[in-house]
Amino acid sequence: MQTIYKVFLVIFIVFLGFNIFAINYNENWMSEENFIYIFSIVASVFGLLCTYILHIWSKLKVKQ
Repeated sequence: MQTIYKVFLVIFIVFLGFNIFAINYNENWMSEENFIYIFSIVASVFGLLCTYILHIWSKLKVKQ
């Protein structure tokens, strides 16, 4: 795995962990206070998926 992918992987995992920790579980999931964190969690998961896909593509390019 290239260094740039490792850096983004760590960044997205840290953001994901922080946002899961910051959610107020006593409130409604779609309340105004939690919506910011839910949106950020979705963005972090999307970033993790994109990082994984880019890593797979880079491995395919090297094999050819």
